[in-house]
Amino acid sequence: TKFHNTKGFTLIEAVSVLVLLGIITVLAVGVFRQSGRELVNETDVFASHIRYVQARALNDVGPWILEIQNSGSQYRILNPQNQSIRVPGTNATVRDFQEGVSSADTLITFDQWGRPLGATSPITVTLQRGGQSRQIQIFHETGFVQ
Repeated sequence: TKFHNTKGFTLIEAVSVLVLLGIITVLAVGVFRQSGRELVNETDVFASHIRYVQARALNDVGPWILEIQNSGSQYRILNPQNQSIRVPGTNATVRDFQEGVSSADTLITFDQWGRPLGATSPITVTLQRGGQSRQIQIFHETGFVQ
């Protein structure tokens, strides 16, 4: 006599479904992590440009400025003569934040000691992308960028 059981799934069908679910999960997690990583990378690049402007101010007698402009979507660097200079790592005098990253329009001026000019408390710059945000603080007493 032959035994016929037509109810349920075969082992191959069950394993195939689990493998497909695993692949979809890995792809979804990768995309989610990538969006957070882009904000972290953009924050690190921006912080390095803040430090660059600060270093230029330390080597000059006049103040150097980093200006976030255009509704927080881009920034530029101004020398003591108020001229835009090339942003490091680019061939342009204005650098756009990565797509979706923005901040409030801000003007940060550094004196010859590398401190934010006129600041009486730490300056906080917040970069945002979607529902995520990252902050950079510049301490007014020392100019330390964190």
